[in-house]
This record gives sequence, C-alpha cells and structure tokens, in this order.
Amino acid sequence: MISFILNLDFLYIASYKFSTPWSYIERDIPYSMLRYITNGKARFKVDDKAFNIEKDDIIYFPEGSSIECYALGGTLEFLSIRFFNSSEKMGTGFSNQHLPISLRIKAVDDNMREVFFEILSAFNSQEKGKNYIVLGQLYSLIGLLLNHSKNEEGRRLSDGAINFKQDNRIMQVIHFVNSNPGMNPSIEFLAKMVDLSISQFRLLFKQSTGKSPSTFIYENKMEIASEELIKTNKRISDIALMLGYESPNYFSRIFKKTYGLTPKEYRNKIRK
Repeated sequence: MISFILNLDFLYIASYKFSTPWSYIERDIPYSMLRYITNGKARFKVDDKAFNIEKDDIIYFPEGSSIECYALGGTLEFLSIRFFNSSEKMGTGFSNQHLPISLRIKAVDDNMREVFFEILSAFNSQEKGKNYIVLGQLYSLIGLLLNHSKNEEGRRLSDGAINFKQDNRIMQVIHFVNSNPGMNPSIEFLAKMVDLSISQFRLLFKQSTGKSPSTFIYENKMEIASEELIKTNKRISDIALMLGYESPNYFSRIFKKTYGLTPKEYRNKIRK
C-alpha cells in the first residue's frame, strides 16, 4: 500500500451574497477554492466542465483552473474557502496536485454543512488558537469530501449559452473597476459615468453584486493584492502603489485586516 501525506495551507473564508445579474470570470486561479451554496442557483464552469448548482451544493476549483460563475435568477449566497494543498508520496517530497474531489458535490450532508460554518466562525473569532482550529476543521472537511467523492463524479454538461438580463450600466462600472485597480473612484464619479443619480447607482450596484460600491472596490483591490503576492516577486510598496495606496504601511494594515496576515507574512506563508 502506497502512503501519502496531504498538506493544507488555509488562506481565507468569507460569505458572499449576489443578485442577478452577477458574473465572475478569472483565469488560472493561484489557489484552490471550495464554494458551498447556501441559497439560490448559479452556473459554474471549471475549465471545460460546466455545472448548474443550487442550495447545498459544493463546487471545487482546483489550483490553476479557469472559472466562470453566473447567478441564475434571484439571490445567490455562498461561503468560499481558499487554500493551498500539496501531497507527498512517502519519501519523494511535496508537489502540488489536484485533490481527487468531485468538482461538484450535490446536496451535502449536515456534517459538511456544519464544518463550513464552523470554519467561518473560528476564522472570525478572536481566540488565540483560531488558526489551529481552522486548519483542523479544513482537514476534516477535505476528509469528508474525499469520502463522498468516491461515489460521485463531476458530470460534464454542455457549455450552452446562459440567458439572463444584465444591467449593462453596472457591468460597465464593474469592468472599469477591474481594469483600473490603481484608481480610487468616488461614488459620484461612477454614477456619473453611467448617467445615474447616486441613489439609483447605489441601489442598482447593491442589487447586482450584493455589495456597496466602496466594499466591492476594496475587496477587488485585496483580491488583486493577494494574487500579486503569490504570483510575482514585486516589492510590497510597489503592489501598494499599483493599487492606489501611497502609504505601504496603511496598505499592510488593511491587508492584515482582510487576511489576518501582513503582506510579508502572507507571502512567506505561501512560499515556505
């Protein structure tokens, strides 16, 4: 019998809420990700495999995969966990690889559901030992998913067109924000860009993304920062400037508030 050791590094967990129209596309994600759907329906695509998912489904995004996500009517809510994994065949050293988990697991049981929320609760706590608790719970969750996946395979579906109405004004703003991470546009500027009053813009943006414009911009900057720290050797001060933060110290403080680690600690943890 060949023995393997699984090594996990927990990065982040958060809950998200979006309303139609919402879509998200990313290429070559630099970490693995699990999303547990707590409400609503969506269509998720992982590389060339597409899935219609609904409440109590889990979708697994392996490190390096390309993803597309589309809300399918109503409100979509989910928990999202980011982590790194590597496995070692005894005596050969660690190497990254995809976990043998189904890309889509339907109708998760109570144990899996509880572990997701336990990880979220522990991550948001102020307990000194929370990092150990979170990591232990992540191992438990992966174990449950591995056992469940023995009897389930991700089904290949057609890549048929997804039909829903988008508010092109909000999509235009989202594209602008994603394309200009170094800017710090005011709400007034964004509303004027798409010829809306500030109150109309705030309402439509919240309906489309589940977030306020300022929260969306902030989280987009932090997402880009985490990827730059993982994928590049850029200086932290350069990443801060790239994202519109003139003070590297301020950037480090808000990054730690989001991820629980300073940018330097985050990079060192990933590359240890």
